[in-house]
Amino acid sequence: MKRVLVVAYYFPPMGMGGVQRALKFARYLPEFGWEPVVLTVRETAYYAHDPTLLDEIPDVRILRTESLDPLRVFRGIRPGRQNVPVLRDRGASRFVRFISSLNEKLIPWLLVPDSKLLWLPFALRAARRLCRTERIDAVFTTSPPHSAHLIGHRLRSRCNIPWIADFRDDWTAESCERLPTPLHRAVDERLARTVLRNADRILAVSPRIARSLSERRGAPGGTVTTLYNGFDANDFATVPDPSRKKFTIAYAGTLNALCDPEPFFAGVRELFDHHPRLRSRIQIRLAGSAYGIDLGSLLGRYGLEETVHETGYVTHRESVRFLMQADLLLLILSPGSGGGMVTGKIFEYLASGKPVLAVVPESEAGRLIRKHRAGRVVHPGDTRGIAEGVLFYYRLWESGRTVPPGIDRSELKSYERREQTRILAGMLDEVSHVGESSNPFRRGNRQPPEGGGVTG
Repeated sequence: MKRVLVVAYYFPPMGMGGVQRALKFARYLPEFGWEPVVLTVRETAYYAHDPTLLDEIPDVRILRTESLDPLRVFRGIRPGRQNVPVLRDRGASRFVRFISSLNEKLIPWLLVPDSKLLWLPFALRAARRLCRTERIDAVFTTSPPHSAHLIGHRLRSRCNIPWIADFRDDWTAESCERLPTPLHRAVDERLARTVLRNADRILAVSPRIARSLSERRGAPGGTVTTLYNGFDANDFATVPDPSRKKFTIAYAGTLNALCDPEPFFAGVRELFDHHPRLRSRIQIRLAGSAYGIDLGSLLGRYGLEETVHETGYVTHRESVRFLMQADLLLLILSPGSGGGMVTGKIFEYLASGKPVLAVVPESEAGRLIRKHRAGRVVHPGDTRGIAEGVLFYYRLWESGRTVPPGIDRSELKSYERREQTRILAGMLDEVSHVGESSNPFRRGNRQPPEGGGVTG
């Protein structure tokens, strides 16, 4: 079996959606002839933890290293803190708000392309040891953080190991707005071009991100491939029936400036103003973290304190169950979120078979909902349209009618994590075959080429 080094800063027991892609690849790669070895950070302070995810990969080897990124330093200052509190919420302590301000204002001046840059010395040292003692047939790096790709580039250039770079976010859009000076942006641009021009293959989670990365390479369509996020069919093996006591709208995921619930709350308030009796018949359940917004103030402003129920962060397993107990699923993207954002949550929504009310601007997410006839798409500025969408699905529920079938289950096969891993394994086969004759590690030589060892 061939061996691939999977470089993923965000990995279980860290929680939230960003860990799912690397986790599922690691879970299913052995089925297609590839043994994954995961390189990540030691358990650290983070917004959410989900240790249950590690139960999915009991046999996968995980190499964990130290790091000097701000979250780890923060944990060192405040020992015993694992989940980082909501950094910008009004209820956060003065010290926590200070750390948040420091991270947002000072770190971009010091670290390019991102705050995880100081993981590189530790990660490269571990990668060097691995490459000296074991046969590594390919490297797979996934971002964010984009600095993870610098590890792949170093291994590609010094050890001649084939390398696939995976982008869950667009490097271009993320960097230009955040970096403080033209000099910082020039350094960032140089790093991005170095990565994009030297990776053997590049993956992107949406067509829009793929196009953006292709344009930066100067070779449209070249080696950039779209491989969406997806869902694991095994996660939906048991599906509880929803309660019939109240019409339940569910949202699972992060709430922040990019996923702002205020337009949806405004629509629900308009619905209640026209149909007061529905206040006692509709409930909204939120599962996940909220930061950068004052959710309590929003609920008070729209009079929804008794309608909206927060569960806080839940494990991924509980999140799937949470979706299946709902009557309507809510998808939110703010107008400023960028049209290329396609999170794994969208595909789990599709897999659930539940209707979706997508309060989103013109975007890849809205296109997918329309393509698969999974629900209604309403612009965040269309308050009346949001109210009408909720009312439409409520009336179906109240009458006992089922939602008209829209999703063709066969269309979803390409979004299953096992199928996506099959595609990735094919790419790994391709790049490792091309590089086979020139890579000394893949011919059994356990010593790096002269002058070509990875430096830490």
